[in-house]
Amino acid sequence: MVKLRQVTEKDCRLIWNWANDPQVRAGSFSTDSIPYENHRQWFESKLNDPSCFFYIAENRNGEPVGQVRFDFEGKEATISISLDREFRDKGYGSKLIQLAAKKISDVSEVDKIHAYIKKENTASLKSFQEAGFQDLKVAKVDNQQAFHLILAMKS
Repeated sequence: MVKLRQVTEKDCRLIWNWANDPQVRAGSFSTDSIPYENHRQWFESKLNDPSCFFYIAENRNGEPVGQVRFDFEGKEATISISLDREFRDKGYGSKLIQLAAKKISDVSEVDKIHAYIKKENTASLKSFQEAGFQDLKVAKVDNQQAFHLILAMKS
């Protein structure tokens, strides 16, 4: 079982640690490590952005499993997700994506959720497909080939 809670200022370092995990960096469109000061500024801007919905996923023991973020433009959102290394390859990815999609549907008027996944990130691709995202097309993100998947929300 996984539950979501709002990200708070106290989560800044945890999310920075996750973001700098080598496997997370490899799956990101920007592979450079992130200096803490840069992350802190970015993190504060996300906390204060009304078009950003940002959650920590916790397991039944209250342990942080990962994070999921939605950045909105109108009624469409782009999802970003990462898991703590201890919880990868255990089925949490697709469950977290499904839970987060339901949550964002409950708290917003989202019509579509977009996901952009590097072509070589097969684990993320599988998780998004298992969560109901459909292949749309190949896209370029930061001059890199990516899959663009969409989850159309039921109205």
